Amino acid sequence: MPFVRIKYIIPQAAKNHQAEPQFIKYKVIGAWEQVAPGFFSEAAALTKAVDFQKGTLTVACLDKDLSFGLRALSPQLVRALNECLGRERVFSLAVEI
Repeated sequence: MPFVRIKYIIPQAAKNHQAEPQFIKYKVIGAWEQVAPGFFSEAAALTKAVDFQKGTLTVACLDKDLSFGLRALSPQLVRALNECLGRERVFSLAVEI
């Protein structure tokens, strides 16, 4: 049996074990950690993606001004997240203070 890269095995294993929604949630939350600091330098310290359901990523934010900025740039953040993911998974962003 030849060696296969893990990045090809995990998605298939998730699908086989009916864990695909959780795997997608994990990928989306990870994408937030990569994308958000590119828009706001303080996002890494003051925000955390907490949930992803039905195309909506919920982000907790510790700063009121930053939350306004996240809401204002929501379309651009959604676009960047989907580019990072390689497919359209995120449709909206919910920011909680």
